[in-house]
Amino acid sequence: MIQKLKRFRESHTTKFVSAQIKGHWALLSLQVMAGLGAAIFEGITLAIFALALQTLSSESVAQALAQLGRSGEFIKVLGLDLNRNSLFILLVCLAVASQLLRSALEFGADVASAYLQSTVEGDTRRQIFQQFMKLSYGNISGYKAGDLASYMEQTNYLGQAIERCGTLLNQSLLVLTYVVVLLWLSVPMTLVALGALLFISLSLGQVIQRVRATAKKFKKAAVAITELTVEFLNGIAILHLFARQDFAIQRLEQVIQKSMNARRKGLIWQASISPLIDSFTVSGIAVLLVGSYLLAGETNDFFVARLGTFLFVIYRLMPRISVINKNWGLINSYLPFIERIAALLREDDKEFVVSGTKPFTGLQHGVEFCRVSLDYHKGTPGMARRALTNVSFNLAKGEMVALVGESGAGKSSIINLLLRLFDATKGEIRVDGTKLQELNLESWRSHIGVVSQDDFIFNTSIRENIAFGKLDATDDEIKKAAKIAHAHEFIMQMPDGYETSVGDQGRKLSGGQRQRIAIARAIIREPDILVLDEATSDLDSQSEREIQLAIEELRSRYTIISIAHRLSTIAIADKILVLAGGQLVETGSHGELIVADQRYAQMWKLQSQGHTAVPIVQS
Repeated sequence: MIQKLKRFRESHTTKFVSAQIKGHWALLSLQVMAGLGAAIFEGITLAIFALALQTLSSESVAQALAQLGRSGEFIKVLGLDLNRNSLFILLVCLAVASQLLRSALEFGADVASAYLQSTVEGDTRRQIFQQFMKLSYGNISGYKAGDLASYMEQTNYLGQAIERCGTLLNQSLLVLTYVVVLLWLSVPMTLVALGALLFISLSLGQVIQRVRATAKKFKKAAVAITELTVEFLNGIAILHLFARQDFAIQRLEQVIQKSMNARRKGLIWQASISPLIDSFTVSGIAVLLVGSYLLAGETNDFFVARLGTFLFVIYRLMPRISVINKNWGLINSYLPFIERIAALLREDDKEFVVSGTKPFTGLQHGVEFCRVSLDYHKGTPGMARRALTNVSFNLAKGEMVALVGESGAGKSSIINLLLRLFDATKGEIRVDGTKLQELNLESWRSHIGVVSQDDFIFNTSIRENIAFGKLDATDDEIKKAAKIAHAHEFIMQMPDGYETSVGDQGRKLSGGQRQRIAIARAIIREPDILVLDEATSDLDSQSEREIQLAIEELRSRYTIISIAHRLSTIAIADKILVLAGGQLVETGSHGELIVADQRYAQMWKLQSQGHTAVPIVQS
């Protein structure tokens, strides 16, 4: 038992919960003190009631005061002229006043608990979101789309656990008070009652274990429901196109059924706690009555008064025991969810974004890749995958460099390294002679504009989507960027122009329209380096040619690195890098590579056969 308590105290979950409430000691102290005060006044109330009943068994005021002990002596000191009835009424009034104070303190404890619960839930949600934002791209990419939503939802379990712990504390203090009152009334009867309580607690141990076991199954199913729901909603178009709505319904139904079964079993086990306690209570009271009678022998009015008070305290005590066991069962059902959140917020087993300290104010000379290699999953034994091997090249300021190669050749890996989504396993990347890792990451990325094939469009207006590239952009800057991206014309044809809402992930727009908004979003940053990752893949031939013209116009201002499968879109590049199997196999301009008649020339001939290439704009 001691080892279990030690492991629990040293567990990461315990440390996590302690850390969450660490900054709120004022609320926690208020809750504890108010709960302690409520327990004390509850004991005072019961003691006064017991004294009041004792006065009724006395033949005179003097005898009554004598039976009250020190309380009677205190009343004598006050010099009150009381008869037995008025003394009884006085004690009852004092008991009522004590109970009112107890209720006020209990309310104060509940208010403090509510503040603590809501504050901790809010803080934990912030920490979860910040954790996702701070994790390295390689680390965060291992999570599913629905994970963030499920973690956010499960903070409720942490808040409820804190609330239940507060209830446990308050009820435990009351139980302790009741035990003190019971000992004051009768030590032998109290020992019998405590033996019964110990038996009840041991009997409920197996029930609590079952509750926690079913809670783990429910947690697993609940997480799967959130993940599947988000995934299917994100892929709703594919479900419709492949007529797989029934498939999605059946998949989700299986998980929901598992969740229902686990939840049902957990609730049944929790529901069994109260009936068991009630049954044990009735049996215990019967044993207590018989035992008390045997211990007392011949009864008298004084003993009857004490026995009546004792039974009243027992009936006040047993619901508290029931509440304690119920809340302990609920806390165990919440623990799997809390453990999951605690595991997410651990920092010793995760990779975080590491920024350099040198500010980047603008590209002066260029970027140099020096014998760069990249292994994905390098921290996972047996999972490492070589993406790049000894890649070296220069990206000079004002130059347009294109990356070509088959899927998996390493093109996107070079972009990922340039953006510092990943760091090189070997070799180094230098920017104007400075190691990329030494640069402040935020300032470095603020000078880069990125347009990807699957650029994300936010569910807001076109204006805000473009201004996302520069949050303080003026209307003129937004329109200028849209015109360069050849988006202004179709935007003005929209119902609300630049204020038109584009829907979830931009679904109200065509693929080409989304792409041009993404290009405008990148251009408005006035970046030193413009990254085009299949940026024209969703454009028709005319729009593609217009974008090429725009890029050519911007080449004097931007350094451009472009990826494209359609070679006609990058034939204007100053330098073309041909990749294969993560290695750089050819370098040169379009004309030089055609003359060399190797891999690039073969790719060009293959794409040109039977297709009319987009005219190449010569500089």
